[in-house]
Amino acid sequence: MPRASDSNSGATSLTGRTATGVAWGAGGALVYQFFGLAVQTALTYLLTKAQYGAYAKTFALLTFAMLLQQVGFNEILLRRQKRLRLWRTTVFWFALTLGAAGTLILLAASLPLGILYSDPDLTQLLLLVAAVPLIRSLLVLPSLDLIEAMRFRLHYGLMLVNAVTTSSATLLLALLGLGAKSFVLAMLVAEPLYVAIMWRVAGTGIAGGLRPSRWLPLARDFRLVWGSNAARWVRSSIDPLVLGLFASQSVVGLYFFAQSMLNQIFRVVTLNLSGVLLPALNRLSADPQRQTAAFLRAARVLTLIGAPLCIGLGAIGSLFVRVFLDADKWKDLPPVLAVLGAGMVFRLLDEPMQSLISAQGRFRVGFRLSVGTGSLYVVFCLLGSASRTALGVALAAGAYYCIVGPTMLTVAIRVGGGRLADAVRVFAIPFLLATAAIAPWLLADLLIPGHGRSRDAAVLASIVMGSCLTYLALGRVVRPDGWQELISRIQDFSPGRLRPLLGMLAGSAPDPSPLPVAPHAQQR
Repeated sequence: MPRASDSNSGATSLTGRTATGVAWGAGGALVYQFFGLAVQTALTYLLTKAQYGAYAKTFALLTFAMLLQQVGFNEILLRRQKRLRLWRTTVFWFALTLGAAGTLILLAASLPLGILYSDPDLTQLLLLVAAVPLIRSLLVLPSLDLIEAMRFRLHYGLMLVNAVTTSSATLLLALLGLGAKSFVLAMLVAEPLYVAIMWRVAGTGIAGGLRPSRWLPLARDFRLVWGSNAARWVRSSIDPLVLGLFASQSVVGLYFFAQSMLNQIFRVVTLNLSGVLLPALNRLSADPQRQTAAFLRAARVLTLIGAPLCIGLGAIGSLFVRVFLDADKWKDLPPVLAVLGAGMVFRLLDEPMQSLISAQGRFRVGFRLSVGTGSLYVVFCLLGSASRTALGVALAAGAYYCIVGPTMLTVAIRVGGGRLADAVRVFAIPFLLATAAIAPWLLADLLIPGHGRSRDAAVLASIVMGSCLTYLALGRVVRPDGWQELISRIQDFSPGRLRPLLGMLAGSAPDPSPLPVAPHAQQR
C-alpha cells in the first residue's frame, strides 16, 4: 500500500517539475556563462580574428551535418510515449545510420568548400571534425531516456560538465599553439567521454537488430521535423557562411565572436527550456488552451531572464572590450555586439516555440513556417553581407528577428487561443524593462572621471550592479505576474532557509494551476 508521503509526491505538479527543470538548466547556464566568458576572453589573446573566421564556417557546417541525427527524434518519439519502448532499437540504429551519413557529408564536402572559400584551413578542419556527427548519434537514445523520464537535474548537469570539459580542452590546445584546430580537437577529446557517461547514467541498453522495415513510419514524420530544423539551422548558423562569400576571414571572425558570446545565453538557456517543455507539453496535447497557457507562463519567465542578459551584454560591450580584451584588436566589436544583443531578445523563444508546435503535432505547419522564415533570413543575410562588414550583417539579423519572433510566436499559440497582442507583450515588456533599467546607468561611463583598466572595471561593476537592482525593482512593479512566477519557481528547488526570503520578494505568488505528472516520471 502506498504511503501518504508517496501520495503527496504523486501530487507534484507538471508545471512545478517543468519549471524546476528550467531552473536547473538556467543554473547550469549561469555557471557556464561565467566560465565560458572567461575562456572566450582568454582565447582572444591566443587566436587571430582570421582563425575565428575559419572555425566559424567549420562550426556552421558541422551543425548542419549533425541535424541529420541530433534533431527530430525527441519531437517525434515523445508523441508516442505509450509505445516508446517498442521504438528504442529502431531509434538507435536509425540515429547511428544518420550520424554516419553526416560524417560522410563532411568528408565529401571538405575539399569543394575549401576551394569555394579559397581556404585550405577549412578543408583540414572539416576533415578533422567529420567524426563528430557519428559520435553524437550515440547520444540520441540516452538523452531521450533522461528527457522522457524528466530527469532534468542529471541531464543538464552532464551537459554542463561536457561544456566545461570542451572549453577547458580548447583553451589548453590553444595555449599549445594549435590555432583554430583547438576547437575541433577539444570536441574529439570530450565527446566520446560524454557519450560513455550518458549511456552509463541513463541505464540505456539495446536489444535487437536493425529492423529497417520499421524505419519508414519513423522517417515519414522525421522528414518534416528535420526539414523544420534544417530551416532553423539557416536562421541561426548560415550568417558566417554567407558573410564569408563577401568579406575577409577577419570580418567573419569578428562577427562570429560577437555571435558566440550571445549564443552562450541563447543556446544553453533556451535549448534547456526546449528540452524541458517538450515532454511536459506533450502531456497536455489534448487540452490546447491549457497547453498554451502553460507555455506562455514559461515564455514570460524566460524572456524576463534572457532580455536583460542579451541587452546588457550589448550595452556594456565597449567597457568589456576596454577591460578584458585587446582594445585595438577588437575595437569594432561593441556596435556588432549591441545590435545582435537587441535582436537576440526576439530570438529567445525560437526553440521553445518549435517544441510547442511539435507537441501540438503540427509538424507540417512547423515545416512550412521554418522553411518560409529560413528563406527570408537568407535574403536578409545577403543584403547585410553586401556591406562586407560584420555590422551590416548584424543589423540585418537584428531587424529580421524583431519581425519574425513575434510572428512565429503568434502562429505557435494560435491553436490555444493566443493572439498577436499576447506574443508582442511576451517580447516587448522585458525588452523595454531591460532598456529602461540599463540605459541610465550607462551615463556612469561619461560622468566618472579618470581612465585606464582599473577605472573602467569599476565603472563596469557599477553599471552591472545598478542595472540589476533597477531591473528587479521595475520587474516587480511592471511585470508582477512574471516576477512572482520566477520567484515561485526558484523556491521550488531552493534550500528551506532561503524560501521565506524568496517569498517576501515574490509577494503573493500566483497559483500555477497544478498539472499531474505521469506515474513513471514520479517514480524517478
